[in-house]
Amino acid sequence: MNNGVKTIIYKTLKNGLRLVIEEVPYVRSVSLGVWINVGSRLEKENDSGLAHFIEHMLFKGTKNRSSKKISQDIFYYGGDINAFTTHDHTCYHVKMPYNHIDRGIEVLSDIMLNSIFSKDEIEKEKAVIIEEIKMYEDSSEDYVYERLLNKIYENKGIGKNVLGSIETVNNINRDKIINFFNNFYVPNNSVIVVSGNVDTDLIIKKIEDAFKNWNRYDFSFNRQKEKFSPVTFIEDRDDEQANLAFIFQSPDDSVDKDYYSVKLIGNILGTSPSSRLFQHIREEKGLAYSVYSSDNYYTDHAEFGIYASVANENILEVYNLILEEIANISRDYISEDELVFSKEQYKGSVIMSAEDTSDRMLLIGEYEIDNKRVKTMEEIVEIVDSIDMDYIKDVIDRIFKSPMAVGITGSSAVSAMRSLDREVI
Repeated sequence: MNNGVKTIIYKTLKNGLRLVIEEVPYVRSVSLGVWINVGSRLEKENDSGLAHFIEHMLFKGTKNRSSKKISQDIFYYGGDINAFTTHDHTCYHVKMPYNHIDRGIEVLSDIMLNSIFSKDEIEKEKAVIIEEIKMYEDSSEDYVYERLLNKIYENKGIGKNVLGSIETVNNINRDKIINFFNNFYVPNNSVIVVSGNVDTDLIIKKIEDAFKNWNRYDFSFNRQKEKFSPVTFIEDRDDEQANLAFIFQSPDDSVDKDYYSVKLIGNILGTSPSSRLFQHIREEKGLAYSVYSSDNYYTDHAEFGIYASVANENILEVYNLILEEIANISRDYISEDELVFSKEQYKGSVIMSAEDTSDRMLLIGEYEIDNKRVKTMEEIVEIVDSIDMDYIKDVIDRIFKSPMAVGITGSSAVSAMRSLDREVI
């Protein structure tokens, strides 16, 4: 298979900053991300939301640029700049026309090396993030999922909301920001990933020049190992729709065949319009507009989830239908036809994702920041094709024959689920 992508080049600079460059000569754009190996799981108990707060602050002004100029210098060329924070990582990224990637490198190096963290801006940003938290809580889908994680992990590690709480955000100050930033935002805890139409030798030289004053700092940290508690929580909320979330522990991505088996199972159960959950609950029964499965991967942990949004009067029926689908796949597994279909669908999606430099940068970065190597498309296809029925049955057992956590919200969820044969917290 000739995908037009050259071999990925790896280089480590003198300050410990790792570079990963993928030349994609047939596109006209370049995506570049600065990945920091830190997220909300490394925050102290009373500093929840600090990593995300810093993500915001890096766009609030540097020694060389105002907040407005940071965005203007990117948007002027038709580019895009953004960032995100997860439980494990933070990423600052740009996508630029290939002939203007120099400006993207310059702006990202400026915010990483020269942000001023103004006290006035910190206070203003508190109000912005508190509104973000309120907006998040108003989303019934986000709320049920986050509350379930909070219960599963006892408000620790993955159980903490990346945004923090109103109380912890109000307690953030400049000293906490500077201390966290200086401890973790260092080159030897970071990876820069580039995907697009670049000359590798030239782009390495440009990055090296832009980040040469980023000084390494020796540090150590240990992420707390997560303990999954198979809880059930039910809460009455004044929502137009009821919401159901189911979470199972899942094999993580340390074994390639496990990882791709989970993807195939998701295709069959709930991640596509042809999936069992979608076809049965939405298309045949007409009981839910939104019903799907998902998988979430952390540095050392993984989950498989199922979610549905339904009319309040249908909550118990949909709950039982989802349990029925879980029971079916646990007992009868999948058919050969389903396995073949899922393999072809997944391989096609991998090929399609290679067309977008942003997708490639994100995929490569998620691996590299954890000191893992992304697979080539040929390797992925080979692994997917090697998954047989016995292997996927084993992965199904490891997911659905393990304890399950359940979260349910709705205007009358407590009374509707009174017959539930589970201990509710």
